Amino acid sequence: METLNQRIQQRVLLGKHYISPKDVEQRYKEALQKIPSNLKLFDVASFFDNSVADSKPIELMQLRNGIIISQQDQLPQWLLDRYPIIEKLSVAYQKLRGIK
Repeated sequence: METLNQRIQQRVLLGKHYISPKDVEQRYKEALQKIPSNLKLFDVASFFDNSVADSKPIELMQLRNGIIISQQDQLPQWLLDRYPIIEKLSVAYQKLRGIK
């Protein structure tokens, strides 16, 4: 949350709109909770780490048609916390498609 709030403060200094830390935390938590249901909506879904300022985002995981096709060896805690449900969905999609 600290990184998100620091980025918002930087944007405010550039004349962009302000979002309260409370709203940032609420939106962040809501977005993470929606991951399982949102995965069903997309043919391709990727998770990125953009926590390092002034550097290119790093792709952590990619799913195609709900199936994990690539992932980094080291995943951040926020993604590890959701990994069991993502993996469960991936296995279910594989079974539906007859993939082992």
